[in-house]
Parts: sequence; C-alpha cells; structure tokens
Amino acid sequence: MSRVKNISVKLAALIIALVVAVIAFSSYGSPQDTNAAYSTRYYWRHDYSNSDLASYTEYSLSVEQRTRDTPSTQSMMRDNDTAVVSLRGIGSGFIVGKHVIATAAHCVYDKSTNKFRSLTIEIIGDNNEVLETIKPKYADVCSSYVTISDDTMYYYDYALIYVDKDISQYGVFSLGIALDQYVSDLGTVIASGFPQYTPSEYGDVWQATRFKAAGTIAPYKTNSFEIAHNADTTNGDSGGPLYVEEGFNVYMNNKTQLYEYKTVIGITSHGLTNIYTGEKLNVAVRIDANLLKFYCGNTTLTA
Repeated sequence: MSRVKNISVKLAALIIALVVAVIAFSSYGSPQDTNAAYSTRYYWRHDYSNSDLASYTEYSLSVEQRTRDTPSTQSMMRDNDTAVVSLRGIGSGFIVGKHVIATAAHCVYDKSTNKFRSLTIEIIGDNNEVLETIKPKYADVCSSYVTISDDTMYYYDYALIYVDKDISQYGVFSLGIALDQYVSDLGTVIASGFPQYTPSEYGDVWQATRFKAAGTIAPYKTNSFEIAHNADTTNGDSGGPLYVEEGFNVYMNNKTQLYEYKTVIGITSHGLTNIYTGEKLNVAVRIDANLLKFYCGNTTLTA
C-alpha cells in the first residue's frame, strides 16, 4: 500500500479540515436556518452517584448537516503521552478537555448486561507508574450504540467520561475533521492506547504500558462514519486516539525550534478482516460535527 509522497498536500488538507471544523462549529451559536437539514442524536448519561448501573437519563444534541468537501504498518513502540489514559482492565481513553475524557462506547456500556460499566481511570506516567486514580462523575454514550444490533452500531461507538478534577495538566488532545481528500490519499495515522498484547520484549504489561503504532488509512470499510487503517492495535487499545502528527520548524534567536502537534481524527473501535485481501485492519469512529459538538460544545456537561 503506497503512501502519498507530497507531505505538504496532506498537511494542507488537514489544516483545511481544522479550519472547516472551527468555522462549522462556531456557527452553532447563531440562529438556525430553518431550511437546513439537521442531525439529532440521543445520549444516555449515567450518574455514578447512583449505585444502580442500569440507571440513566436521556438528552439530545443537534447539528446542522453540511455537505462534505469534494492511505506499511509500523510495530508498536512506547508512548509517553500522559493525555492517553488507562481505563483499568477495560480499555483506553484520551483527554479532550479539563474534565472530559473521550473513549469508545463499548468501554463505558456493556450491551450484554444492559448496564454501564464500573470504571476506574488511571493516569500513567513515563515509567508505568500510576500518577493518579480517578473515578468518573458521569459517563455518556450515544443511545444508537445501545439500541442498534447490527454492525452499524459501530458508527456510534464513542463515549465521554466526565470527572470533577481538572486533568488538563496531563495534556489535552485537539479534535479535527479529516477531509475526504486526506482519507483518499491514504494518509498516515497513529494509534495509541494500552494494549492487552504487547511486543514480547516488553513482557506481560497489560493496562500498564502505553504504546503507539503508525500506519496508513485503508479504503476498505472507510466511510463517513469510520476510518479503517493498518496501524497495529489490539484488545485494550479500544477508546484510544487515532491521530495525525505534524510538526514545523521556526528559526528564532539563532536557533531552530521544533513545534509538534497532534490532531485526533478518530476513536479506536474494533478490528476486521478485508474479505478480498485477508488483510487485518483496525477501525476508528470518524470525528465529525456530531462528535465535535458532543465533546467540545456539550452544554449539558456544565448545565
């Protein structure tokens, strides 16, 4: 699978995507166009002050539907980004706000029991030490993930965890929308999390060591809801970020300063096999306007 040779084209596509996301998002506070089409999703919130894990309240968020503008695996390596957190014994998540952690819905809600999972969040340091152990205040999932029984449920495999403590000191990921051009160019992506099965030289370190792996977007099963890719992930990585990493140099005061940034374009969800080639792929829920509002403009969180 070939990669795009012109990095500047991919970077430009990503920057345009971020600008589009910001412009689209900022307009939500303005009067709505009654002729526009809107998407409404319903969410279930569990309050962890209630010991009944089957309890929830429902709310909804709506966004205007906008026309969309008209991808070699690398082995796992250690990742020291503390903004990627462990959901002890369940999966991974990543910090997207002072009090908000993004993750996968199946890490938060167990469809086999029809209950929210009991969660423990761990901030893991560079040397695998637990810097903090935090219990959630709320967990929110999309009701469509709960009610849909076929494979399209994975379109909604995203959730948020709200905590009382300000955790932004450990890093905050930016969210962005990948344009179709970036996806069709089979751009490079990086997945991070706490895998259950890690390279043999690291031993049995499930949920204790953070790893990342780079790969390219795959056209098979990639659509407006999901991004398929060949970056190496496994059980335990669910809920972790799929992101684009870019950087640029600035020459100042007689020295060159490197600035790097990461933009999440998907949330790790599940794996699959390309029925035509037999290639093992991984799939992330694709960041779109619905998810941006859910994580970044969710007034219910502070209501």
